[in-house]
Amino acid sequence: MAHDLLVTNGTLVTFDEGARVLEDGAIWIREGVIEEVGRASQVAPRHRDEPTLDARRGVVLPGLVNAHAHLYAAFARGIALPGPPPRDFAEVLERLWWRLDRTLNEEDVYYSAIVGAIDSARQGTTTLFDHHASPSSCPGSLSLVRKALDEVGLRGVLAYEVSDRDGKGSDGIAENVRFIESCRARSDPRFAGLIGLHASFTIGDATLAAAREAGDALGVGFHVHVAEDPVDSERTRARHGRGAVARLAEAGILREGTIAAHCIHLEAGDRKLLADTKATVAHCPQSNTNNAVGTADILGLLGDGIPVCLGTDGFTMSVPHEMQVGSIVHRLARRDPSAAWGEMLSIATRANPAVAGRHLPGWFGALAPGHHGDLAVFRYEPPTPLRAETLLGHLLFGLARAPVSATVVAGRVIQRDGEIAGIDTAAYLARAREHAESFWKRFADA
Repeated sequence: MAHDLLVTNGTLVTFDEGARVLEDGAIWIREGVIEEVGRASQVAPRHRDEPTLDARRGVVLPGLVNAHAHLYAAFARGIALPGPPPRDFAEVLERLWWRLDRTLNEEDVYYSAIVGAIDSARQGTTTLFDHHASPSSCPGSLSLVRKALDEVGLRGVLAYEVSDRDGKGSDGIAENVRFIESCRARSDPRFAGLIGLHASFTIGDATLAAAREAGDALGVGFHVHVAEDPVDSERTRARHGRGAVARLAEAGILREGTIAAHCIHLEAGDRKLLADTKATVAHCPQSNTNNAVGTADILGLLGDGIPVCLGTDGFTMSVPHEMQVGSIVHRLARRDPSAAWGEMLSIATRANPAVAGRHLPGWFGALAPGHHGDLAVFRYEPPTPLRAETLLGHLLFGLARAPVSATVVAGRVIQRDGEIAGIDTAAYLARAREHAESFWKRFADA
């Protein structure tokens, strides 16, 4: 529900065309949409009797967008993995993630989603693209994820991960279709759906064709892992005679409106296919580093005209931290201390909002009239001058680690000092901890 709100006593980083930094700024949000932005002395007096959020001299940014998340990964934090450590990415999938998602029941789906939603709100994320999998509890699972996001107050574009690895590809397609149709029936502008796919190497031809048909009928794109590890193209070629990108492009999966997560191990000709299809690559540097699968060449992708956005892949829910680490890993990979500075800022603050705006109505990513009243207030006092020309340094080396004191969606304060409005945050997290114990036992026995 849209709200009216006056935000005052903050330093505004507008990310509008001028990328202004306004000290002692104020924002007037009317019915969920920003109507005025300016100096507090000019804006605030006109709205003295309206609901007000005191930014407490914090730094105010537009609400953040996470372009590739896995909320169901919440219960993996601290989980014991039987046996020796995985030797490669294929073993990480088989022994951890595929075992984990098969274990999820309906309560697990809901509580893992609420944990991730709370964490997202606490990190200043207001919109996220979630990629879900729970083959033992597939029907209705996306509605459970939506319920969790709705209770916290976030926006979401959700997809169910279709795969034939458990012989339930048709169930996944049906869940995506059901959810997308339910979003349209509800006419809730905060939620939409994509057709989710795991990866080329776990999807047979019949399922891939059926998914394409569903996407065409609904007029939506896809959310799919692509070339995260060499195993994707290696197994795809062994079974289907061509690499992962070529197969997905030929099948009509790569298209404008499709999110292709990772795209690390691309082959000759793959970049041209990505550019021609206008699919958007979701870069997830922390997860890629953790899984030891490599670093996507985002500078090369951008140079070829391929859109790139930023996701966290379930490794974290902090988009600023992802941006910081992403900047660092590209300097290391290229042995160039100047690499990826401006590019990472542009991806997080320009490309991610653009992806959100492609799938949800309205304008994202700027503190400017006409844009959604979504914002994050960081508790950060700059130790050096904060201006437009110094902003990047503050983002990477200060704001990326600063706590978010308030998060606003459509003019509603959904998070303040770690507490989520309208719910007992501590009680939810306590219940999640109890449920995780049960989940871990079932995981160990799976």
